Amino acid sequence: MRMTAVLREKIENGSLQFFCLDGIDSESFYCWWAHPEGRINRHLQYEEYILHEVSRS
Repeated sequence: MRMTAVLREKIENGSLQFFCLDGIDSESFYCWWAHPEGRINRHLQYEEYILHEVSRS
């Protein structure tokens, strides 16, 4: 989606940091063999990780 190209100037001048995290879609939304409740629970675990671990870094 060219996000880094759009934000290049701000990244290069140090006014913005850009973090790219791996997703877990294959373990959550696209895990078709799992029950829907299990898929959304896995997504919620990932969301908690992002909000409470990654955002503190």
